[in-house]
This record gives sequence, C-alpha cells and structure tokens, in this order.
Amino acid sequence: YFDELVGPTRARYVKKLELCDGEDPYELCVGVDTTADAGVFPNITHGDIVNYLVFSVSYATLQEMKAFKSLESHNYFTSGWVKGPSARGMSGDRTLLLSEVNHSQRLRETPARVWILVHGDGSIITAHCTCMAGAGEACSHIGATLFAVETIVRIRDSATCTQKENRWLPAYTSTVEYKRLKEIDFSSARSKKKRLQGCDEEEVVASTRVPIPEPSEVELRRLYDVCSAAERKPAVLMMVEGRNNVFPPPQAREPSTLRGIFTQEALSDTLEELIERADEFFASFSVSGPMVKFAEATTRAQSKCPKWYTYRAGRITASAMKSVCSTSVEKPSLSVLKRICYPEDCKFSTPATRWGLDHEEGAVQSYVSKVKSAHANFTYRRAGLYLSTQHPHLAASPDAAVQCDCCGSGLVEVKCPYTQRESELHVTDQRCVGNSASHPCIATSSGALAQCSGSDSEPRDVCADPKFCLKRVNGCLSLKHDHMYFYQVQTQMAVCNVEYCDFVVWTTKDIHVERVFRDRAFWSQVLPKATLLFVHAVLPELLSHYFTRSTTPDAEQGLQPSCFCFCRGPESGKMVACDAVGCKFRWFHFTCLGLTRAPKKRQWYCPDCKAAK
Repeated sequence: YFDELVGPTRARYVKKLELCDGEDPYELCVGVDTTADAGVFPNITHGDIVNYLVFSVSYATLQEMKAFKSLESHNYFTSGWVKGPSARGMSGDRTLLLSEVNHSQRLRETPARVWILVHGDGSIITAHCTCMAGAGEACSHIGATLFAVETIVRIRDSATCTQKENRWLPAYTSTVEYKRLKEIDFSSARSKKKRLQGCDEEEVVASTRVPIPEPSEVELRRLYDVCSAAERKPAVLMMVEGRNNVFPPPQAREPSTLRGIFTQEALSDTLEELIERADEFFASFSVSGPMVKFAEATTRAQSKCPKWYTYRAGRITASAMKSVCSTSVEKPSLSVLKRICYPEDCKFSTPATRWGLDHEEGAVQSYVSKVKSAHANFTYRRAGLYLSTQHPHLAASPDAAVQCDCCGSGLVEVKCPYTQRESELHVTDQRCVGNSASHPCIATSSGALAQCSGSDSEPRDVCADPKFCLKRVNGCLSLKHDHMYFYQVQTQMAVCNVEYCDFVVWTTKDIHVERVFRDRAFWSQVLPKATLLFVHAVLPELLSHYFTRSTTPDAEQGLQPSCFCFCRGPESGKMVACDAVGCKFRWFHFTCLGLTRAPKKRQWYCPDCKAAK
C-alpha cells in the first residue's frame, strides 16, 4: 500500500509510521500480531470521538476537521459493516486499532482497511483508511471503527450487560441478503445506537402499555355488521371475505395497448391460424366507459402527446376509414397497415400538413365566433382521442367537442386546405344550408351555420378541383359523400356516439360551416368492411408482423429508424441490443422479451438470430 502513495500523502504517511514505532499497520497479520481481546482496547468515549472528528486539526488544511458527517457513521457499525476490530499494544501507553469496514455503495468490493493510533486515556492520535477519502484521516470508515470500539469498551465495563437481552455487538455482514419482510429490522440507525447504549444502564424502565387481548369471532362479527350498515362503507370490508361483495370490482382506467399482443408463438403461424387467433382475441376485446374517458382526457394535445400514438396504434382511426374500405382484405395495402399499426413511423411533414397544424386553432376560433350567437349556452373544448365501448377496434380524434341546449352534444372537424388557402368559398345563395335546413338553429336569416361569405365579384370556383372535398349543389357547397372526409366525420360520430358534426373548411379569406348528420345506412356498409380488415389483416400484423416481415428487403429498408423491436414500436423503457451482425431489429424492449433485468452474458442474441445460428 505504501509503495502506491505519492506526493504529500506519502510524506504524511511516513510521519504517521514514525508514530507507530516505524511499523506499517497494514503489514501486520490480524490474529497473530493483533488480538480481539476487549481488555486490550483503550477507553475511548463518545467525547473522544467528537474531539477527533470535529475539533482536531487537519494536516492538509491546518484547520479543524469538522467531519460532522462522520459522526453519523455509527450506522455502518449498527448495520454490521465493521469486521473484527482488533488491537496491538504499542510503546508509550499507546494502542493500535485495526478493522475492516464495508463500502457504503459497493458491498461487493474489498472492504476498506482502517488503522487508528490511540493514547491510553482514549484520545485519538491519528488514523488512516484505504478508501478514497482515507488520507484525510476522518472518513466514515474511521468513524465506524471508533464507534465499534467505544461500544466494545462500554460493554466490557458494564457488569450486567451480558446478563441482559440484545446487548451483544451486531454481527458482521459481508453481503446484503434477501429476507422475508417479517425478518427485516426496520429500526433507524439512531434506535439501534440507543439499543446498544442501553448496555450500561442499571435498569430498564418497564413498559406501561397494557396488552390488548385479541378480539373474538363474535366481537369481529359485531364490528363488521356495524361497518356494513354504515352509509359509507369502510375500506377494511374489502379485505373481509363475505363482506366485500358490496364493493364493485376495481376497473382498469387505462385501456390496453394493442401493440402489446405480439407473441413469439405466432411467428410460425400461417395466415389462417393467425386469423383464428384474431377471432378469439376480438371476441373478448372490450373497452370500458372509464377507459374511454381516461384516454380522451389524457390525449387532448393530440399529436403532441405520446399516449395519443400509443392508443391509436392497432386501431382503425376515422382519418384512415376511406383507405380501409378501399383496400383489399386478401392483399391489404402495406401503407394502410403501417399507418394503423405503427402511427409513430408514419409521421411526416409537408407544407400542407404544417399549414393545417399552424392554422387549426385559428380556424376553430373563427368557427366559434360564427356559430356561438345562434345557440343557447354554447360551449366547446378541444378533444382528445376517443375510443368506443361498442367498437373497441375503432378510434377518432375530432378537433373539438361542442355542446348547447338546443342541439345537444356534437363534434367539430376543421380542414385548412393548402391548395385553396387563399380562395374564397363563394356561395350564391346564403340561405342554402345543404341537408340541414330543417334544423331550427341553422335555418336563420343570417345563415350562421352554413353560410360561406363570398365577395361580390365572381371568384375562381374551388369545386373545379376534382380532389377538393366540397361540391356545389344548386349553388351551395356540400361535402362529397365519396370523399375521405365524409368517411372521417361519419366514423367520428359513430365512435363518439353523437348525432352531428360541424364540418369546417377554412381559408384566409373565407369559412364554410356545414352540419353533417349521422348516416346510419352509410355506416352499416362501412363498419363490416372495417371489422373484417381488422380481424383478417390488422390483428395478424399485430400478433406476428405477418405482412411487414414478409416485405422485400427494399421495403424493409424504407422503415424509419425510430422503429424498434418485434413490436415495431418506438424507443421506450428498458431496451437491449442484439449483438448479431445484420440483426433485422437490433434493439428490443424488455417487456416484449419478457425480461426483467439485463442479460448477464457479454454477448446476447435475439430469438431470431439465436435460432439462425
């Protein structure tokens, strides 16, 4: 140890060795050159410990050590981290103390070795420790050794200590072992210290607490009867068999994520077998009312909220309904499946999407300003992701939810078309309100809900664009029933279980508001198609990635790097990397692999790569 010291630390250690008669304490053989006989230990008291750790002068700073933190090191001793204190008599009525003390945060490392030189009257001369702070001569390991010796001396000098219960020194602990809860001592370090200090007390004050007899079965039954008759049932009844039937079973608030149904067993299944698994899953798949409320309330930030993507993943959303109804069930579009199953990987940004996001809030405010005066007690709020108790495989994210006394609850869907961003949505007859003219709140002289205020001059007709969502019927604008937006609002109304949706088209010069009502005949044709695709394509993809893992290498390379693991989900939680060169997935979630801790092997291979070897 001495050969590794350099600079001032080495010079100081040389001076300390001179105080030890030229012997290096670390070269002494414990048990041969030293003894554990308590009679050899010097009379160290608590005052001696405080004087040394707090008031003695440090050789490095030439100021008082003030190592107040080391005064708390009795916790090391009471926890059993001080190993075998021993002593060796030195010349001049001095004693050399040696011990080993565990490191506080690294129990598996070799314990720190401590030596302390003490006068016969108990005053400490100097000390040293092999820990990183040991050269400062006042570390916690030195303090723990001093507290151990102080306790040994006090026990030695106590005539009745060995006749009392719980008065022996704490046993040395080299490792922290797992124990049953009832076997763990939860006493604080201060309580343990007081317990040891009780050794020299001549008598212990008897407890004045009167033992409480255990209640009889009759007394317990009487207590439970009184609790059951109370207006508000005490929670303790939930733990009493036969009495807990008055409490409804707890329900999960957060809906389960469909991306978590992936299973390794399904990787070898054929499509027919996967569809059988999907049928079984769909038969038991459900979403409760509390789950619907929780999901909507926590996702009102929509695309800015990670949970919004989590709950969408695997569910057919309203914005994808037209694509779902248009694709083949036998050969589903890969882009549609990826959009449904892996929404995080399908994020993109174009001038059109940025324009829509930037002006969505302004469009909603324009809508509110236009319609508010035509309704009684009109209120609105931004909406999150809605799930459905009737159709748990569907989801919808309208832009807002509205409520008024005259119309009830409804939705708002806003579109800010980029190609028509500066167009005027001209309507020649402002009394025209499409298929909603019979509604009392809409059939107003001002055309508050369906008006499209144009200019006096004849503008360019926006309906000339065949891709535009609106068509002109008898001079009035109306949402095309074969457009993806009509599929979207009909799905939103079905998922949210409302009767109308105000469809809003906003430009910098104009706004069109059209009330669209539920079309149950239309929905009766859409829902079976969506359900069939969900069971025959979406669930097989979620169960085993049947369609995406069958893609060509070129298609696989097109996956975004934010896609990980078998589940093709984003980076989240604890993950482990496969060491195989050319691994298809590279990083894996602990939860998908069923792992609770990192693998101990230096090289780890995922199940696919391990099977390939």
